[in-house]
Amino acid sequence: ELFNLAYDRTDADNFITLRFKTAQRFVHVEFYDPLATSTPDRRYTYVWPGDLVVDQLSVRVQEPAAASNVSVQPDLGAGFAGPDGLLYRTAALGALKAGRQLPIEIRYTKTDSRTSSEILKLNAPESTSQAATGSVQGVPGWLLVLAVAAALAVGAGVASLWWHWRKKTSGAQPGDAAFCPQCGSRLASGDRFCSKCGAPVRES
Repeated sequence: ELFNLAYDRTDADNFITLRFKTAQRFVHVEFYDPLATSTPDRRYTYVWPGDLVVDQLSVRVQEPAAASNVSVQPDLGAGFAGPDGLLYRTAALGALKAGRQLPIEIRYTKTDSRTSSEILKLNAPESTSQAATGSVQGVPGWLLVLAVAAALAVGAGVASLWWHWRKKTSGAQPGDAAFCPQCGSRLASGDRFCSKCGAPVRES
């Protein structure tokens, strides 16, 4: 699953620099770019800047839901259905030298103004903190809250019974003997401090 990381962002010229720390070797960065949607005929071009040497460049395009007349250049082949119900086009384009740019142009027609997630009713993966208030492996959040509340109630009941038992057994015994309220050790008559833990003895 994907989890959000804290990051610092710096904008300069045509570049965005992100700085973050991660315990994982592989990271996934998502960048959202505005797309003109005033007309059904839509077009978007992404350009690989070529500032790095690439041993193997792989391109994957996710087709928007309810889109038609989809064309991608360079040709990425026929689309295949993903587990989320969307169509994907992917291809390995080989090695690229530093300084060689690669434009990827997508054209399609879409009359539905809703996003793909709205059309398919997709849910984004929850992070660890979100799972505490949402669901864990399909368990509703309200059921988790109820289970926690029940556990707390049982714990409170057990603590209450133990406290009453402790108070009863640590009361005055024959010969004015009692027990330390801190560690439970028996106290001698007239003790002002526990001989075992040193806690002061409260006078009844």
